[in-house]
Amino acid sequence: MRLRGGPPHEAIFVAAAMVATSVGITARVLGDLHLLAARFARIILGAAIFDDILGMVLLAIVVGMASQGGIKWVHLGVVSFEAIGFALFMIYLGPRIVRRMRPGLQHMSSQNAPLVLSLAICLLLSWAASRIGMAAIIGAFFAGLVLADYAPEWDLEPRVHAITEFLAPFFFFTIGARLNVRLFTGDVLLDAVIISILALLSKGLGCGLPLWREGWPTVLRVGIGMMPRGEVALIVALVGLQMKIVSASGYAVVIFMAACTTLLAPPLLRFVLRHDFQAEAAALGRSREHGDLVD
Repeated sequence: MRLRGGPPHEAIFVAAAMVATSVGITARVLGDLHLLAARFARIILGAAIFDDILGMVLLAIVVGMASQGGIKWVHLGVVSFEAIGFALFMIYLGPRIVRRMRPGLQHMSSQNAPLVLSLAICLLLSWAASRIGMAAIIGAFFAGLVLADYAPEWDLEPRVHAITEFLAPFFFFTIGARLNVRLFTGDVLLDAVIISILALLSKGLGCGLPLWREGWPTVLRVGIGMMPRGEVALIVALVGLQMKIVSASGYAVVIFMAACTTLLAPPLLRFVLRHDFQAEAAALGRSREHGDLVD
């Protein structure tokens, strides 16, 4: 982005949008193929969580830098300390706080007490993040990490499904309404294509090559599994546009990159996993035949 003449803060923000991984997309593909228990799948899911944490910390730093109109090292150090401190607090102390609140839910008369508490924690952390100069999504993201261990016990996913179904269309409508498709001409289109290629290669090689000793099949599986940016990049792009960190053309570049990585990763992942899926299906068929013989 800098080589193409973009402002420094916009270039850094576009780079920050490329950090996070949309693990939900990869997890859905692996779940459909019944491969979530495989070792490479666990590597992808675990790495994606750390990836998103680093992405949120980097987003906080970039937002803090942009709000000061440039790089001021003292302020950058303060913002970095706040972001890292917030992340460590939520990772290590957040679950303990929720664990202490857990017995009180049994004494609440509301049937949806876990959902109410979860939403309250999400909104509170979002507000706290915005108050210390970070984006609200950072607080919401760490709220999700804190509550993840209690989601099955509290049956949170079905409870929040209706809220998700209601709000998701508004989110994607907001993303699309702010996108000017007429910008995809000339230099902007070239920038979007180059950034998308770099987004695919950086995850594919950067995440896959550390596993080269385990063979190229594992390298391809992990690298492709880490490619999709999905809704995470969309949210980061929207934050940047609302805070006037990125221009309309920079926003369009990030949306294009997120769309390319999200659309290309699932078919590529299914292609490299086709032999694993066939082996899994054959093993399942043999187990069923054996069960019928035993019966």
